[in-house]
Amino acid sequence: METRKPIPLIVTGLIALLLLVLVALIYSASTRAARFERDGVDTTAVFVSGRTQRTNTQPDKPPRLRYFATVRFEAAGRRMTVETQVTRDFLRSVEPGARIPLRYLPDDPESVLVDPLFESRSMALAWMFLLFFAGCLIVPMVPRWRKARRVESAAPEPRVRPKAGPLPRWVRVVSVILMICAAVSFFTLSIWLRYAVEAWALPHIGWVSLPLAMASMLVPPVGFGVANLAMIWGVQRFRREAG
Repeated sequence: METRKPIPLIVTGLIALLLLVLVALIYSASTRAARFERDGVDTTAVFVSGRTQRTNTQPDKPPRLRYFATVRFEAAGRRMTVETQVTRDFLRSVEPGARIPLRYLPDDPESVLVDPLFESRSMALAWMFLLFFAGCLIVPMVPRWRKARRVESAAPEPRVRPKAGPLPRWVRVVSVILMICAAVSFFTLSIWLRYAVEAWALPHIGWVSLPLAMASMLVPPVGFGVANLAMIWGVQRFRREAG
């Protein structure tokens, strides 16, 4: 009986480290949200200006956009001018000079809450990655857990399947092309699909738009992968029936 190779320790360590970082980020964000809910002071602020920060580390990929709003308000007799990160829709919906609701912490007036949607989207993204990495840690343990829980019984006779012959050359060529398309689509179609889904979903379902857009990135590469597997399965089945 072949023994399953253990997961490399360094891989498990990296996933566990990322998991701990995400837990720390979620804890910090939850603590900050709780402080705003418990101690936050509601007031109104003047929207001074907004700006867009473009980050493009790789020229062949679309730039990453971040949106910031500068607001002015009074806290404990002091006039404060603070810049905070917001969503794109917030900047589009507010004109310079408009008065907007704002919540700040009395012991730290520079910590403000201007766009609750941005806070909830950041929390949702962190939860999504946390669940993903938690699954990466749990899924490999499931077969071992099931094997340990399995009662001793007579092993059923293995079903002998005829070995499939080598695939035709054209199938191997098409399979390689499909896998290349899957890899390329992840860095092109997936990114544009994410932006399109987020732009469509944001006005309708709010903070769910970002997790939904991130999940939609898997559609193009998974589609090419499924097409590849379906082609190989179909060719093998046709050859078995014809033989």
